[in-house]
Amino acid sequence: MRDESNEILETQAVVTRSQAKKQAKPVKPLKVIENLGDNVTREKLVALQQQDTSLAEFLKEAEQTHSMEKADF
Repeated sequence: MRDESNEILETQAVVTRSQAKKQAKPVKPLKVIENLGDNVTREKLVALQQQDTSLAEFLKEAEQTHSMEKADF
């Protein structure tokens, strides 16, 4: 009988050219603000995000996705 708990499985890993190229690229750091200040609360941050016109498209999409998920239940 064979004891399968002691069996060693061998596998080969392959890295494609596109994966190797992607790994060679440095990671682009995110642009973040250094300090928000001491008086920024969650509510204030939410209000500022809702007022930001550059985020309007993403907020609308998030609301649509959220309402669609609620409808699925």
